[in-house]
Amino acid sequence: MISRIVVACAALLAFEACPKKDTPPPPPELDAGPKVLAPSIAPPSKPAQPASAECEFMGTWSPGATSAAKYAFVAQVPPCSATPTPATLGSMPLSTPGSFFAEFFVPQGTSGHLCLFGYDASGAIVAVGEPAGNPVRFEGEGEVMFTGLSITVAAVPAVPAATPPPAQPVPAPAKAP
Repeated sequence: MISRIVVACAALLAFEACPKKDTPPPPPELDAGPKVLAPSIAPPSKPAQPASAECEFMGTWSPGATSAAKYAFVAQVPPCSATPTPATLGSMPLSTPGSFFAEFFVPQGTSGHLCLFGYDASGAIVAVGEPAGNPVRFEGEGEVMFTGLSITVAAVPAVPAATPPPAQPVPAPAKAP
């Protein structure tokens, strides 16, 4: 009997020492509840620039030797001249010479000029001034600041009025004999 026990124990040890096949994983459960999928993560992209640049202008101005009925700080596309332009990006009336502040929302990437105009009572431009550094580019995020501007206006040369051509003498009617 002992020999049978010894043989049984030897057989059991030999069986346990044999290599075993990997057991397959259990089959997935068919109804394990809702599945949550992780969203696909895209690489971070550069945020789009706003359509308009918030531009702030700070500086000083002087009327120089001019006298105008009113003055205005203007941002516009064409260069500063005595010719009015419809391409004005922003305008701020100025009353007292000295420091000024203006804020305009300008389309991103626009190139333009900073001008100071003096107007007579009828609205005609009689004085023009501009800071150093024109033209400027209106572009950036947040507040785009133009500081340290210094503008002195100068009178626009008067354009002489057109003089009519000299009158031609009209011959006197002939007298009848």
